[in-house]
Parts: sequence; C-alpha cells; structure tokens
Amino acid sequence: MKNLIITLCLFISLNSSAEFMRKFGLGVSIGVPTGISANYFLNPHTSIDALISYDFDDFYNLRVDYLKHKRNIFTIDDYFFDAYYGLGLRMKGDKENPKDEDFLFGPRAVAGVGHFWKSFPLEVFVEVAGVFSIWEETDFDFEAALITRWYF
Repeated sequence: MKNLIITLCLFISLNSSAEFMRKFGLGVSIGVPTGISANYFLNPHTSIDALISYDFDDFYNLRVDYLKHKRNIFTIDDYFFDAYYGLGLRMKGDKENPKDEDFLFGPRAVAGVGHFWKSFPLEVFVEVAGVFSIWEETDFDFEAALITRWYF
C-alpha cells in the first residue's frame, strides 16, 4: 500500500510539472459565448478545442476547432505568451424553438493569445473568432472570450 501511495504521488507530481504530460484541459469560457471549454493536445503544436455553451439570448452553441500553437511569441515581465490560430465549425440553435429558423451552422476562424504556467497546469488566454454561418441562413458573427483551463 505504501508503494502505491508513493507511486501515485510521484505520478501526480510529474504530471503537474512536466509540460509534455499536459494533454487535456478543461475550463470556463467567459464572453461570447459563455460555457465549458475543453482542449486536447495531439502533439506540442496542434490541438482539438471544443466548447459547449448557453448564452443569454436562449441560444446554445457547440463548436470544435483544429488549432496550431506557436510557443513563446513575446514576453512581458518574465512571462512568456503563446499564440494559436485555427479553423473549426460552429452550430448555434435556439433552445426555446428548436424547429425555428434560428439554427445556424458554419465555419469559424479563430486566434488567441495567452499564458501557460509551467509551475502548475493552468492556462489563461483571450480568443477572438469570426463565424460565417451558411446554413439555415447566411450570417456573420464575431465572438470574443476570456478562457481559463486546468490541464490534467
């Protein structure tokens, strides 16, 4: 039992201090849209990002993006900042009237910049995106959010 506890503590310690071990992040997005955010790194430079949310206009949002990451693009007071960009898809619908014509689906282009702490597995960043809805109607939306994630 003692060996199991020591092994578990060692694994948790390595997981929280080794950057290459942090593959899956889960957190909160505050902005447009507000919701639960997740990110899974496929390798150190690419990831799959997803969000499920509900905004104040009774709409739900689901989106998935493929992201490319650039590490340490600039520094402020010894803090290194990373950037990312990518493409994805968004689906937005009206919760109250699911058969209404307020269902939107289309591609999105996204970019963001933020900081990933090396001492503990937390990421905080700002993201902006343009979404071109092509189905049920043609529409263009601008989205911006502050997102924070804890990596496991």
